[in-house]
This record gives sequence, C-alpha cells and structure tokens, in this order.
Amino acid sequence: MNRHQVAHAQDEQPVSGPDRVRIRELERENAKLREKLVFLKSTRLLRVRDSMTLVTYELIDAEKARHSIVKMCTWLGLSRSGYYEWRERPASATAQRRTLLAVSVAAIFAGSHGTYGSGPRTRFRPSCYAKPGHDKPAT
Repeated sequence: MNRHQVAHAQDEQPVSGPDRVRIRELERENAKLREKLVFLKSTRLLRVRDSMTLVTYELIDAEKARHSIVKMCTWLGLSRSGYYEWRERPASATAQRRTLLAVSVAAIFAGSHGTYGSGPRTRFRPSCYAKPGHDKPAT
C-alpha cells in the first residue's frame, strides 16, 4: 500500500466486481504498453523513426530473443510475412561486400595482435577496396 491508501483507507469505497474486472484489464494493457515502451526506447525508435524496412527487419531479428516477433512487427507497423520473407531472401551484393569487409577487418586486427590505429593505414588496407571508409570494390 502506498501512503495515500494508508492515509485515506477509511474514505475509499470497496471495489465492485465489474470494477475489479476493468482494473485487471487496464493493468494488462498497461503491462503491454510498458513492454512496448521498453522495446522502443532500447532501440531508439522513439527518438529517430527510421523508415528503412531492412533496418527494422534486422532489428526484429536481433531482438527476437527478448520480445515476440508478432509484437515487434505490430509495434513497428510491419507484416510478419514480410519479416519471414526477408529472412529467407539471399544476401544482397552490398551485404556480401560488407561481410567480406568485416572478415577482412577482423583478420587485419588479429594479424596486428589486436592493436588498433597503429602503423600506416595503407599497409593494412585490403587491396580489393579503393579507399578507406568505402565499402564498394574498386572498379
């Protein structure tokens, strides 16, 4: 009991059956909304609404251990069928290049004994990329 309930216990009327049912419904709704709020705050989607569907599908995939896919699709305004279709789709050429780049960076980092930022950059740059910071192969 909170302080208000203790101080005004004699003033309050007993809660009737229909009111108890309504209170339980509101408590369930409140719990659902609280879960949605926690999810949206953790993903920063309340502050920055990103319209890129790919990013939101990736977000759902990353958060599926903590929240149900059905709820996240509803919260983000996406269809479940679209999410599952996205999961089955082969990786795009850009995604494949980014994966290759990530593997190259990991190998370079491991090859430099875990040092970061030491030595000339051009010495460690994979030859298949034109400039540092670009994820497209040289043509």
